[in-house]
Amino acid sequence: MVASDYIQIISTVIYASALGISLISFSEVRRNTRIQTEQQLYMNILSSSYSLWNNETISKIAKESPEISSYLALVDSPEEYNNISAIIDFFEFLFRLYKTKMLDKELWDRWKASAKSTMNIPKIKKVWDKTKDIHTHEFVKFIDSL
Repeated sequence: MVASDYIQIISTVIYASALGISLISFSEVRRNTRIQTEQQLYMNILSSSYSLWNNETISKIAKESPEISSYLALVDSPEEYNNISAIIDFFEFLFRLYKTKMLDKELWDRWKASAKSTMNIPKIKKVWDKTKDIHTHEFVKFIDSL
């Protein structure tokens, strides 16, 4: 074998390695983009849901449901219930960010303390106890452990 053969082999290995690294990087970028898109979509859904449920017409229609009426009976107004639900959903979103390693531990500890104090507010606790079955099992275990 001559030097040019070695150079050709080494060049092939370098190109193959660069391609492999590029594929790994592309895969990681794709994963992070998907996670960010999911998070943005979820926040938009939460925001839209909050706006809809705070609409007077929707609140009036919702009272026709025995299930929702039982939720609204826990608080003084539909707006109060909707705000409490939004707070709980917000904590669940933060919990999900933490579990997917998108939220720093130190920052999470702050939000965890906030969730603990928030869940001690009697009306919020009543709404939580009545509606926790609609949340993820892991989040329910977390909130109930506070």
